[in-house]
Amino acid sequence: MVSPSFVRAGFWFAVLSGLGTAIVALKEGADVTQTTIGVVSGLIALRVICEVCILFFRMNETLTEVSRTLEIISSNTAVSTVGSAEPELEVSS
Repeated sequence: MVSPSFVRAGFWFAVLSGLGTAIVALKEGADVTQTTIGVVSGLIALRVICEVCILFFRMNETLTEVSRTLEIISSNTAVSTVGSAEPELEVSS
């Protein structure tokens, strides 16, 4: 799973960028309270977005495994029933 690793790396890059931007804004005289609220809310939103992306990658991986398992089961079932004849049901009246 390479893609979730990219999401994690992108998250940490964005965290560092956001903190750097906040420090620069504070040095230029921005309001401390507004900057803090902006950074915290931005990081929470970023975290949620990244977790949802990782969730989709894991869902895809799990569904792929289920599909492969079902293909194996269906191919084994098809092979085992090819040579056997299904019994016919007799209906008595």
